[in-house]
Amino acid sequence: MRAAALTFAFLAFSIVGADAQQVQLNCNAGPVEQTFGGTPWVVYGCDDGRSIVVATRADNPANPFVFVVAWEPHGYRVHGEGNGDRTASASAFDELSAMNQEQITALYSSAQQAE
Repeated sequence: MRAAALTFAFLAFSIVGADAQQVQLNCNAGPVEQTFGGTPWVVYGCDDGRSIVVATRADNPANPFVFVVAWEPHGYRVHGEGNGDRTASASAFDELSAMNQEQITALYSSAQQAE
């Protein structure tokens, strides 16, 4: 189920890569529902073909919170922001940070197929 407010909130992100260049990501492929840290999240794929956005569902105690799992030259970097329950977001951060490239690629592919 795609919530319009959630979709529009995650259309574009600006991130600063390891080389200090600002990169604009449009992340509107998906969403696909997943569980991270024992709580419900939705995953969107970004237009760089690698990065993903992971956002809380409304019933997640970490809500509102969002992670950007962005590809950089030396691998993925997980960045999160939000005001929800810190324990719930920390558990999800730990799980996302432990994922390897194949797992993140699989999440990206799932979001692409959910369009």
